[in-house]
Amino acid sequence: MPTKGSTAKVTIYTLSHPVTGQVRYVGKTVEMLKNRLAGHLREKGTCHKNHWIAQLRAEGLTPKR
Repeated sequence: MPTKGSTAKVTIYTLSHPVTGQVRYVGKTVEMLKNRLAGHLREKGTCHKNHWIAQLRAEGLTPKR
């Protein structure tokens, strides 16, 4: 993780429904994007984003970035 005053590259990204293309989440990361996206797929919890991703996965789908 970068320290205060560092110049880490920040990436803004979206997660969209793979069929409709509707953007459902906007995020920001300093990690490699593929690692952050994989992290979203592993996350547990009760937030709206996690429920949405779990529902997609139950249908055999994954969010599109």
